[in-house]
Amino acid sequence: MLAAELPWTACATAINGLFHEVRLRSQSVIVPGGESNNCSDIDLMPQLTVSASHQPDHSRFVVTMDGKVCVLDYQLVGQVMHTLHTAVPAALQGRGIAATLVAAALAHARSQGWRVRPVCSYVQAYMQRHPETQDLLETR
Repeated sequence: MLAAELPWTACATAINGLFHEVRLRSQSVIVPGGESNNCSDIDLMPQLTVSASHQPDHSRFVVTMDGKVCVLDYQLVGQVMHTLHTAVPAALQGRGIAATLVAAALAHARSQGWRVRPVCSYVQAYMQRHPETQDLLETR
């Protein structure tokens, strides 16, 4: 009989919004015969490296994957970036692409000294989950 010392934990990692990885980790497993075996991480999903490109003439950030276009549209009003819409085709959802688009847009806004008004509900949720982005929020 195989018994595991719980809890198992799932870990998600993102580095600059470009690298996404999910791993399942356990401290140790008791195998038949009572021996303890430290387990290594088990990959649940393939590693995905994605980068977003900025298309300032179209006021958007874009990721193209498998011939499909994912976008974050914005409108610049003075020094405030209004994030209007984030779209990822259903076939590509769940891969962290929307988060990559938002991270790229927020990094660009920061580099330009802009504030951000998150009109898009996804961008609102992203900024709530990432307290390091709160200083970018337009509060007026």
